[in-house]
Amino acid sequence: MISKAIRDYLTEHVATPVYYSQVVAEPDTVVTILDYFGFPPDIKFNYDYPRFQVRVRAPTYDDAYDVIQGCYNILQNAQNITISGMEIIEIKALQSPYMLELDEKNRVVFQQNFETMVYLQTANRE
Repeated sequence: MISKAIRDYLTEHVATPVYYSQVVAEPDTVVTILDYFGFPPDIKFNYDYPRFQVRVRAPTYDDAYDVIQGCYNILQNAQNITISGMEIIEIKALQSPYMLELDEKNRVVFQQNFETMVYLQTANRE
């Protein structure tokens, strides 16, 4: 799953706690990586195109923006990296980071979506 690999990668590069697959209630400042639908795989050449979302929550607009901008700087156009055994050919942002909402505790939530190209060798592929 791409969210776990990206969590592992970001954990090496950012000071903010990074989680995957679920949004946690605490701490106030947190990065969450969520999987979502991608494009169909290219079976002939062993590529998958999973997508993921980076969601950042912090007490203030500036803090949330700084954290998500830092994640963007690390991830945008990352190429030919292996994370947790997954061969990632490239990571591309699908748009700029944007403010999504204020949560129930009035903390600011930003998010940004990314697409990846992943090389997967499996028994059912040529």
